[in-house]
Amino acid sequence: DDKQAFKEIYKYYGPRIKAYAINQRFGQYAEVLVQEVMTSVWRNADKYDPSIAKLSTWIFTIARNQRIDMLRQMNRS
Repeated sequence: DDKQAFKEIYKYYGPRIKAYAINQRFGQYAEVLVQEVMTSVWRNADKYDPSIAKLSTWIFTIARNQRIDMLRQMNRS
């Protein structure tokens, strides 16, 4: 629930997640992916354990999973 820490994480990782989306040929949905990932980070911050993975690994795992979920959702419609 630390809003300042979240702002710093968003500022740092937001552009990186967007670049990841573009590199994965998901550019038209890059902003949506950033929003979904950062919302998930905010909601699940209490589940992050630095002894298991680095913050970047945790965030990009969320990004990968969100991207897959979005692709599945698009294929259904």
